[in-house]
Amino acid sequence: MTKFVKYYFIFGAFLLSFPFLLSQNLPFAYWDWLMVPYYQLQGDAVTPSKVPQNLFFSLFLDEVQFRPLAAFLTNLQYIILKGEFWAWYLIRWAIFGLTIYLIYKIIIEITKSEKAALLSAVFFMLHPMPLVKDVLSQDAYVVIFASLTIFYLVSSTGENKFNIDNFNKVQYSIFLFLFALTSFSKEIALAFTLPLTVLILFNNRKNFSFISIAKTSPFLTILGFSIFRILGVNHPTSRLNESNTLDFNAIRWGINRIFDILFPNSPFFILSAIILAILVFGLILCIIRGKYLAFFFLYGITLCLSLAIIVLTYPCPKYLPTPVLCLSLLIGFASAELFKQFYKSSIILIILFCLIYPAFTLPNIYSQWFAMQQSLYEMSDIIQFMYQKNTEGYALALTGLTKGEDIPWEKGATFSEFFKNASNHLYKHKNTEFFVFSQDGIPPRPFVLLTGFLPDEIGKGKLAEFGIDSLAGFTSAYEFERNHFGVFAKVTESLKKFEQFIGNTHLPTIDCASPMPSTFGNDIVNPDFSEGNRLTSGSHLLYLVDPAKFDLPASSELEITLLIPNRKFGAFGR
Repeated sequence: MTKFVKYYFIFGAFLLSFPFLLSQNLPFAYWDWLMVPYYQLQGDAVTPSKVPQNLFFSLFLDEVQFRPLAAFLTNLQYIILKGEFWAWYLIRWAIFGLTIYLIYKIIIEITKSEKAALLSAVFFMLHPMPLVKDVLSQDAYVVIFASLTIFYLVSSTGENKFNIDNFNKVQYSIFLFLFALTSFSKEIALAFTLPLTVLILFNNRKNFSFISIAKTSPFLTILGFSIFRILGVNHPTSRLNESNTLDFNAIRWGINRIFDILFPNSPFFILSAIILAILVFGLILCIIRGKYLAFFFLYGITLCLSLAIIVLTYPCPKYLPTPVLCLSLLIGFASAELFKQFYKSSIILIILFCLIYPAFTLPNIYSQWFAMQQSLYEMSDIIQFMYQKNTEGYALALTGLTKGEDIPWEKGATFSEFFKNASNHLYKHKNTEFFVFSQDGIPPRPFVLLTGFLPDEIGKGKLAEFGIDSLAGFTSAYEFERNHFGVFAKVTESLKKFEQFIGNTHLPTIDCASPMPSTFGNDIVNPDFSEGNRLTSGSHLLYLVDPAKFDLPASSELEITLLIPNRKFGAFGR
């Protein structure tokens, strides 16, 4: 490894050190962190004796998803780490770092080009897809095991990279095990294992014998079982509509949305032009010289299939690690041949790419993490407020109104689940009764109401369907100030100003799941939420309500008291 490569990786690690430190200070969990046990682990993620049952269910019975390995690893993390999500993040950062290293080593092993390996690794390392940020997203397991599979294959098979006939028993067993781990990680892994199996069969076609059949049949069995199970699941986010026909308008929107993020935005599409030039001219040279064609087939097909799967389910950026991995490796193979043919020009290209790529992606990456900080810090403050009031005898409540009317169902369900179950499972706090108006009615005693409705809206009958047609009984209203986010907010603000200066714009990269507390405009990420809406950013108001006073004369106004956030004095986050 040359000094330039070593120093650039150190530089990249420094750029990501701020998100890393922030991940160790995020104080609360959002939707997936608390709800995965219900939609993947049969409602029990913390009882060790339930692990075999959960694994069997994921492997054979789950009709919503096929992710037995991801479910198993998630189950173990709940049991061992419980609610210490800083430790979950440490594991996710380790997966991320190992994947970057494997990308670098795969390109080195195949092309012997350190410059190409650097480009490939940097593209993955500083891409704005939220692989680490969404700590429960299970696509990370696909990319790490797919990378391990290919690295072991290319470092063990010699000149013919896909011929496994010369494997001894240990090598064969390890490779088959890695192939199985990849296959059982998540449905999208099929986009990788299918073309990989085709390449293995194609490269062993001349050695047709009983031994050859015996060696390839386990791969076909695993592949066939995976296809059988995947065809039998029906995920609720599928783009197939109720009549089981394709929603082409949604698919067209999904394609545009995914490609907006797969190729990070830059002024005048400079970055996209460089990437496409590397891919096109590199591929032409590889075809002419007959180099790396099997790997172009593998990762080209995987890229296309994985994008198709994402578009047909839900085009969410958190599902992009597999396509980004493929694109990273394709850039590595293509640039390797370019560097061999145009050595002097390659030096200019690599310096240009390594300089401008982080300039165009880092503000987006930091914006995402700042959004996490904004949302999760406020959720933590709300939790503390409601806990305190509960000890004073207040019940806890939400309206349960959805479809953009009030706090989104996912966020509301997270609060409800925390108080009713997760606070005990994860942190050994006592469970607390939690009312949802639309399901449980209004609490019979004084309660804290968490809602996005302003006092004026409640006074005009926004909650009339629950028998609340005025502010009668509403004794106090509180809201946490959205400030004091510390040094990370200042760094993000500087990056956003730089982004505005160079004229770069981009759509939000965490738009399909909470939290999305910011509009991600050209300037600072909207810390007061004034441009947002309830679905994406709040407001989150806390009312003290006494049902015994509903029949008393109502006040025409209710002043909102701003509360100071619970600052962690001396901590990195705030």
